[in-house]
Amino acid sequence: MGLGILMIEYGRPKPARAPRGILPQFSPATESPHAMPRLSLDEVTQIALLARLSLDDHEKQSLTEDLNVILEQFEKLQELDTSGVPPTTHAMSLQNVFRDDVARPSLPREAFVHEAPQGRDEFFVVPRVVEG
Repeated sequence: MGLGILMIEYGRPKPARAPRGILPQFSPATESPHAMPRLSLDEVTQIALLARLSLDDHEKQSLTEDLNVILEQFEKLQELDTSGVPPTTHAMSLQNVFRDDVARPSLPREAFVHEAPQGRDEFFVVPRVVEG
């Protein structure tokens, strides 16, 4: 099972509701100062319970491995020296490519109504969609 899509099959029993306010306690980081905590199978089971996901044992094991790979990637990112990098909200600088919103003359209404299949005065006539 890939991490991109989690599917909950219909007909499976829903997991018991987790008590409110109980979050999984993650394993402490012990490998390096930048080490991310590794998730255990019990923690993934608890997270699935909180998210109301019904996962079988194979899916829980696969998800545990996939999530730990993601955490290892974040660990590698934390090792980078970013002291000289300014904080950004986007990878690329953004600029507004739209023109200023300025009122300008347009075609007269009669021209638009004339092009409609049916029109009356300055309005389009459309079929009624609401009964009553």
